[in-house]
Amino acid sequence: MPGLALAAVLAGVVMLAYAGQPREFVTSDNLTLTGSGDLPDSLTFVDPWAIAGVVLLVAGLLVLAFTAGYRMGRRRRARRP
Repeated sequence: MPGLALAAVLAGVVMLAYAGQPREFVTSDNLTLTGSGDLPDSLTFVDPWAIAGVVLLVAGLLVLAFTAGYRMGRRRRARRP
């Protein structure tokens, strides 16, 4: 289980790194409405790769935390006479 969680964390990091690559975004609808091709600074586009990367990263970290806590609890229980 920890191996799968580590793979999920690594995949999430790779997906987030890939999502950070610059992409072109051009629509002709915005040009006719505003009169200019500039997008407002407050507008943020979240790439589906970034969302999937965050979900994988968080899920992997949660599984790793659960596994570590479970193993620590079992180790303490086994030491008691």
